[in-house]
Amino acid sequence: MNAKERVLKTMEFAHNCVGNLLKDFPEEKATFQPCPTANHALWILGHLAITDEWLHGMIADHKSQLPESYSKLFGYQSQVQSSPKAYPPFAEVKQNFQNVRDALLKAARSASESDLTKPLGEKGGGFAFDGIDALDKTSWHEGWHAGQLSIIRRALGLKPTF
Repeated sequence: MNAKERVLKTMEFAHNCVGNLLKDFPEEKATFQPCPTANHALWILGHLAITDEWLHGMIADHKSQLPESYSKLFGYQSQVQSSPKAYPPFAEVKQNFQNVRDALLKAARSASESDLTKPLGEKGGGFAFDGIDALDKTSWHEGWHAGQLSIIRRALGLKPTF
């Protein structure tokens, strides 16, 4: 298995974990926070979507699929709001997250391994040094937030997914 195949398998694994954490997640609890400073499920999904868009731009030219408002709501240094009225509906954010991930995976699958190992330079924003690294960090990032979703599930009394 080459580096590209391995990183794609890891991305799929991390994404399936998040999918399992969301499978029975109650929409009416999308902005539940286990403590006042914690992220909630709705913000996490929007944040993962905006981050996937950013990483997608590192590996391929593309036009953003996300509404412009997502950067302010879910991007770097955004502040989590406790009110559901501050956000688009949970189902919409969830669907946008899936659409962006599908587009990122499609771009990654269609890129050659040699293209994915070219240095990103400034395009990597100090976060990733090449496309493989960007994709690898996508999994790490999604896993980080999967842990937060797991804690939210526990606080809500939902069954564990593992």
